[in-house]
Amino acid sequence: MQAAASRSKNGHDAFKARLARIDARGANTIGKVYVGEGGSVPRAKAEAALRHSVSDRGRKSVRKVGFLGRIGGMLICAFLGGLAVLMVRFALFKLLGPVSPLADPMRLAGYEAGGAAGIALLLMIIAGTFKLRHWIGALAGLAAGLTLMHNAVHLYPDHFAVLFSPEWVAAITDTSIPRSAVFADRMLLF
Repeated sequence: MQAAASRSKNGHDAFKARLARIDARGANTIGKVYVGEGGSVPRAKAEAALRHSVSDRGRKSVRKVGFLGRIGGMLICAFLGGLAVLMVRFALFKLLGPVSPLADPMRLAGYEAGGAAGIALLLMIIAGTFKLRHWIGALAGLAAGLTLMHNAVHLYPDHFAVLFSPEWVAAITDTSIPRSAVFADRMLLF
């Protein structure tokens, strides 16, 4: 027991002596640890710089974007939402064929909106856009795609005839009015 107490006291004394040498900054002391090439940067300064760069890495990119960048991000997500609507309508056309005029328009709009929302979610995850403003932009693109796609068919019937079929384009142009917004069975002219 006495041997353990003397070792503890000797260890304590040795530690106090080492602290005194560090404070005195004499020979054989390690007062500062230098890191980097040639030991040129004090360790504490290097660790602080590393902590600062890691913690602010995400924030700096957002600060640099600014207001126009945020609006641009929302527009890109709106485009992804519209693209999702086109993809769903193409998939429904290929799987089910031309939609019957007797089909329930609300049920069809629900299928298209749900499928487009799922595809838009997938596209946004791939693009790495997770902010609320991006989701709002995607929903606006979904709404625009669902209600305004027939206007694009009126403007570019040849392109849509290649993508879908000439019969489908004829059915869309015969049953819809250009320069209008259509959702299910409701129409708004502009």
